[in-house]
Amino acid sequence: MKNGALLILALKPSVDKAAMYIFERKARYYEKRHDRTADRLIVVSPMIEPKAMDIATALGIETYSDSLEVPT
Repeated sequence: MKNGALLILALKPSVDKAAMYIFERKARYYEKRHDRTADRLIVVSPMIEPKAMDIATALGIETYSDSLEVPT
């Protein structure tokens, strides 16, 4: 949490489309369990497959190749 905003972040060496769906399911589970909606879902990975990028866009997940690129 930062300034009252809930950020859910995954830091992975590589991401395929299955991993993107799994991250989204984990995030939704966290939201349901803690009765709180995440303000941002973020995946940081230097290797993200093109199909996973399409899925991330459709699910509203932000993707970055380096942790220094994530805007605060």
